[in-house]
Amino acid sequence: MMKFINRIYRCSQVDRANFLNEYGLSAPHLSLLLAIKRHPHISQDELAKFTFVNKSTITRQIRVLEEHGYIHKEIGSDRRVKTIVLSEKGQALHPLLVDYLQDVNDHITQDLSDQEYELFIDLIAKMTRRSNERIQRLDWKNLICE
Repeated sequence: MMKFINRIYRCSQVDRANFLNEYGLSAPHLSLLLAIKRHPHISQDELAKFTFVNKSTITRQIRVLEEHGYIHKEIGSDRRVKTIVLSEKGQALHPLLVDYLQDVNDHITQDLSDQEYELFIDLIAKMTRRSNERIQRLDWKNLICE
């Protein structure tokens, strides 16, 4: 089973890299942009926890997104904490990302019947919950979970 999941993941990484290259981005930036859109004014620490990526990697990826103008940082009510929000350019990119992901999803599931698709989603959701439970027990701060 993991062989197939890993293969799908690897193929999706190559596809994402190809798509995102046009915008000066790489595959890891996609999940960060989507997380920032879902959670405006998220801190870098919260983003690291939410995406299971270590803080130093988040810092590097955020720097790239900021240099390309897709995000900016704001100082919150607690002046010690900067939060991250999508810029106008990032907001404009978001629908393109969503459309791209929908296109990928449609392509890889086109041979499934509606019933098979629903069953697959139910099963993969259960597996995701169990996987999340397992990783929550770890001291993942010292791990690279990318």
